[in-house]
Amino acid sequence: MVRLIAPMGRSRMNVLAAIQRVKPSEILIITTEQNKSINAKNIRLASGLSELDVNIESLTDAYNEESVRDEVIAISNRYPSKKDDYILISGSTNPIAYMCYMKWPGKTISITRGLISIVDGEEMKHEITDIEFLDLYGLEEQDGIFSNLENEKRKLFRKSLGYDINKHRGQVVIYWNISPSDNFRNVSNHIRTEIEKNAEYYGNRTFFHKICTHERFRLHKEIEHMVEFELVEEEE
Repeated sequence: MVRLIAPMGRSRMNVLAAIQRVKPSEILIITTEQNKSINAKNIRLASGLSELDVNIESLTDAYNEESVRDEVIAISNRYPSKKDDYILISGSTNPIAYMCYMKWPGKTISITRGLISIVDGEEMKHEITDIEFLDLYGLEEQDGIFSNLENEKRKLFRKSLGYDINKHRGQVVIYWNISPSDNFRNVSNHIRTEIEKNAEYYGNRTFFHKICTHERFRLHKEIEHMVEFELVEEEE
C-alpha cells in the first residue's frame, strides 16, 4: 500500500500533483494551524480518490525550526515509516520538507515550476482543472464563489464583480469596483471586512483582490499583500 507523506504550505497544488503521480491509498498531510480550511473531504474530492485514507497533522509554526523539529518527530512516532512511502519534498517551507525527508526514508517526489513531478529522475506534467482547484480549497462555483466546507453553502465576497483562478500563483483572484456614486466609506468598509473575514479562515494566500476605485483606502497590515488597487480618474 502506497503512502504519501505530504507537507502542505501555501500551494496545495503541489500536493494534488503528487497524489496524481503516485496514486496513494493513504496520505499524511503535515501543515500548519494557519491552514484551517484543509479537510479530508476536499482532498478526496479534488483527487478523485474517494477511498483515500487522509490524515492531517498541524504544526504550530512553519518558520520556527526548533518547534518544527520537535513536532515532526512526534508525528513520525505516531506514523512510523513504511516500505512503500513517498515523501513530497517541495510542498512547504524548507524546515518542514527537510524534517519529513529525514524522518520518513522513502522515495522522494518533487514538484517543479509548471507542475512537473519528478520521481527517480522521471518527469511527468500535471494538469489541474478549475473544479479540482476549487475542490482543493473547499470552494464551489455557483454564480459566484461559495464555501462548501460546512454543511451549508455560504457565498463568499458578497458584492464582488467576479473572480479568476490563477493556477500559476495558486490563488483565486477576486474583483471589486467602487464607483464615484457609491458611498465610499460604506463600500470600502464592506470590502475590507470581507477580505479579513475570509483570510482568517482560508489563510492569507488563498485569495488575491483587485479593487478598481478612484481612491485608495487603508488596509490592516496583515492583508496589505492581498490587495492591488487600480486607480481610475473620477469623471467631471
